[in-house]
Amino acid sequence: MFTGLPGAGKSTLASALAAMLREGEGRRVTLLDGDAVGRLLSSERGFSREHREINLRRVGFVAGEVTGHGGIAVCALIAPYAASRRELRRSIETIGGFVKVHVSTPLGTCEARDPKGLYAKARAGLIGGLTGIDDPWEPPENPDVEIDTTDIPPDLAVRRVLAKLGSLGYIRQARTRTGAPAHVPDQSASHPLAAQRQPAFPCGLRQTHTFDNRTFSVELVCSGLITCVVIFFPMKLPIYLKNTANMPLAVRYNH
Repeated sequence: MFTGLPGAGKSTLASALAAMLREGEGRRVTLLDGDAVGRLLSSERGFSREHREINLRRVGFVAGEVTGHGGIAVCALIAPYAASRRELRRSIETIGGFVKVHVSTPLGTCEARDPKGLYAKARAGLIGGLTGIDDPWEPPENPDVEIDTTDIPPDLAVRRVLAKLGSLGYIRQARTRTGAPAHVPDQSASHPLAAQRQPAFPCGLRQTHTFDNRTFSVELVCSGLITCVVIFFPMKLPIYLKNTANMPLAVRYNH
């Protein structure tokens, strides 16, 4: 999980990391950007603490489903509250591994970038509750990786994350065709998450879960060499996630 202030570079690094992991042709990789997923799973959300925590729990639920079925969920979330981050870590670690990356880019740099114009709106009084301006930001005390993107290019920053993942045993280092080192997911039986690579239930079987007072049906669908996780949410708006082969994982809403 990448966490940090708005404009710190979380989405850029998460997207680059997901792309590098996909190159290894190992386990499925799903990118969960907090803003993009929030617009679909938490369209009613605002900047209040309650809405932020609801969105974090929903993203965590999807990440847990991906992880539980042998995939890798790469998340980019502001997640400003330490207690909420700890809760998320605990829930994911019951299923698989969790690595927290603090994108520690200073507020001044983030505000100068202001890619979505949020800081300008907050300074003008047009919006309230923006993290770092009029809502608290609680920096992680013990992140697994800390990166300030002020003076480091994204590819170098991501390689630091890959090095950490390798040191923890989640991925291994291999050689590309040119001989350069490249990180790919570890497929060995000794890998700490090897036991979780097998689907929790056979292809075609649907399970039902209750989350946030709603019922979710999760179905594993296999077609040839492609395996998809289909999640049915109790709403009507469809959203799509992608697996390693860039095939859509249909996440459909229904009553």
